[in-house]
Amino acid sequence: METCLQEKKAELQVVTDNLRDTKEQQLSAKNSTLKQLEKKLKGQSDYEEVKKELSILKSMEGAASERSGLQDTSKTLEALLLENYHSLQSKNATLRITNSGLSDPRSF
Repeated sequence: METCLQEKKAELQVVTDNLRDTKEQQLSAKNSTLKQLEKKLKGQSDYEEVKKELSILKSMEGAASERSGLQDTSKTLEALLLENYHSLQSKNATLRITNSGLSDPRSF
């Protein structure tokens, strides 16, 4: 009878060890998946910033198209940005001249 109990105890120990090993493997696999997902999430963490920049670029592209009066889709985004940059430089220069004229006491 005592040997029968010892055999049952040994069988239960084997089953318990196998179950523990299986659970450890599952945990390891889930930890690996979690690390991969965290890495992917970190790579996409600037989504909102990129989305905002894209919106700005699209609005600049639309404004450049409206100014030209043509829907010239052959222009690259770089060319449109350069046009917008030159336009802003011109406006900046005009505003500086206007501002310096207003602040010059001899102009009154």
